[in-house]
Amino acid sequence: MRTGIKKGVMGMKMGRKGVAVVAIAAVLITAVLIIEGIIVANFVADIEIVKRTTRELAVINAVDAIEFAKKALQQAVPYSFYKASYDVLEKGGYCASDDNSCAQQCKIPYSIPTRECDPWWRVYDNTYEIDSSTFETYLSNRIASIYDDYASLFFGPDYCPQPPGNVITEDKGEYKVHVYITNIEGGVIEYKSDNLEIVEHTVGFNDGFDASTFELFEFAKDTFIDNDKIKSDFNSADNKMADEGCKNIYLRDFCESDVGLSEESHILFCEEQLSIHCSESSRNDPCDFDNDNTITADEKYNCKVREEFENPVLNNDGTFEASASIDDCIKVGHDARFSGQKIEFGDERWVEDCDWPSSYIDVRCDYDYFGTASAVGQVKDVKNSYPIDSSWTTITASFRIASGNVAECGGQDPIETSEYVEDENSLCCPAITTNELDKAAGCKIQTNLPIPSP
Repeated sequence: MRTGIKKGVMGMKMGRKGVAVVAIAAVLITAVLIIEGIIVANFVADIEIVKRTTRELAVINAVDAIEFAKKALQQAVPYSFYKASYDVLEKGGYCASDDNSCAQQCKIPYSIPTRECDPWWRVYDNTYEIDSSTFETYLSNRIASIYDDYASLFFGPDYCPQPPGNVITEDKGEYKVHVYITNIEGGVIEYKSDNLEIVEHTVGFNDGFDASTFELFEFAKDTFIDNDKIKSDFNSADNKMADEGCKNIYLRDFCESDVGLSEESHILFCEEQLSIHCSESSRNDPCDFDNDNTITADEKYNCKVREEFENPVLNNDGTFEASASIDDCIKVGHDARFSGQKIEFGDERWVEDCDWPSSYIDVRCDYDYFGTASAVGQVKDVKNSYPIDSSWTTITASFRIASGNVAECGGQDPIETSEYVEDENSLCCPAITTNELDKAAGCKIQTNLPIPSP
């Protein structure tokens, strides 16, 4: 019986141990689950934090990108103006260097004669003036085209600030301008990523800065269209021939029989005297255009004309310098005029050496020099440079000019411009490219811009 009691007591003890083991196991499992839950919760929380942080960083990056785009576009305003000024002035107030659809109205109209896509501003008495408002329109169009290259990086490939009017240029005077790039229809800066898209609407940008574009253009027109520097240069060279002793020649005590009695003989006499008194022998002289070691009066005049072309005309404060260079043609010539004064009987100089009825005379030969040229006119800003492309560059207005002083010299009657152009023997015929060739070159378009016809 004791043995049975002992077995019962032992069984109870073992039962208690089993319950304890189960309880401990339950506690352990619960602890593990709690810990696992905490770990999972923390992991999920970390994931959410990473996701939120990623989203926040994406937003920050997007905002930074948009702000960078705005700053870049703001800085593009003056650069677009400087580059447009360079391009438009280089083409004489037009531009023909961009086939972008935004710049179609920037090309040279058919009504303007050109050579190799360079416009003529003057063909003798015919001027092809581009007025200030039209110049501003071309400039604005070019600004829009250049600005569009920048804006398309941020606005998308279809962005194009046209029609003209979105770019407004304002001349403030004293070499200052203000540029507005406004009224951008649908102009939005977009930032896109896989999970984020931010859009900011904008109405444009504006800036004020120093630039001489408008004043330079007006000075160029005043110098080459309103005042015709080329003609003035020919006339100035004519006046300076007096310094060479080639303008007036005075001779005394000639017999009429040596001079001749007819007008033709008088002119021949003056030509002979010009060759005697106004010709020099020289070697390797740049004015010896015939390379015959003799410099004639006409060659001297030719040299003086070229010097006048290169002699710059400056504006009041010396900022702009206007000059010209011979393109491919210059032709010069001269007229001679004879006048004589007889020595009357009884004059102390009167002698009987001349064969009767000839008598002594004092002779005067006067010479007028004239010419025509096909030239390239240029007006440079010699005091300022601007950030254009990858360097600091000056801006220069460039255009073609055909002119001269033929109609004013030698007492000739004015000659019609059409006769000038057709007579290649007496005048430089400007090689005006036909509209068909220009069209093939892709630099001319039909335009509704108010370009005046001569």
